Amino acid sequence: MQKECIFTGGSTSLPYLIHVPDRYVLEGPCQYPLLLFLHGAGERGNDLALLKNHGLPKLLEQKEYHDFPFVTVSPQCPEDSYWTEHLTDLKLFLDYLIDEYEIDVNSICLTGMSMGGIGAWNLALQYPDFFHALAPVCGSITLPTHRKKAFHELYTKQQVLEAITRIKHLPIWAFHGALDEVVPIDETKQIVAHLQELGAHVQLTVYPDIGHDSWVPAYETEELYWWLYNA
Repeated sequence: MQKECIFTGGSTSLPYLIHVPDRYVLEGPCQYPLLLFLHGAGERGNDLALLKNHGLPKLLEQKEYHDFPFVTVSPQCPEDSYWTEHLTDLKLFLDYLIDEYEIDVNSICLTGMSMGGIGAWNLALQYPDFFHALAPVCGSITLPTHRKKAFHELYTKQQVLEAITRIKHLPIWAFHGALDEVVPIDETKQIVAHLQELGAHVQLTVYPDIGHDSWVPAYETEELYWWLYNA
């Protein structure tokens, strides 16, 4: 099961869920890979139960995932805020977890969906040498103009291709629905194509008949977790 905690070591307190594999408790000291999951906009606030509605936190509530091979953490973004405003806090949070748990610092993986997918791309760009592998789901680095509103962007469309050269060494598996109207697939395709031109270890799974909720099939892809573990 997932334990509810709160991290207070950054500029903003981050409530979070943490799951440790059953074997972590049974086998004693042993380093484990760490997987950071970033949720979407609908789960912001201070109610951690919201995180269990979608994505990894939902799966980890199921009995068959109790021995999921990662120490898995799911922080909660403050209400009316965005992950791109909390990248430094997330890095401090990860540093704290490395100190508190038996973590393999060479196996820190990153994933997120929707707003969390945007956060995952941007966090990897901010700390390109920190992560072992990246799996963004229905994300992007920027947003189309009609979706921006108060969204805090770190890059313009023109800067994106230059920026992603920072992560050309990083194994990346992206997921997106072809019918997504919330975060359209176009930028994901552009990013992946450019990374492929750079010789990066990158792949894209497109769900032709799915809209924004591509996180459902993505996180049910068992191969994804073996890939993250062995990337």
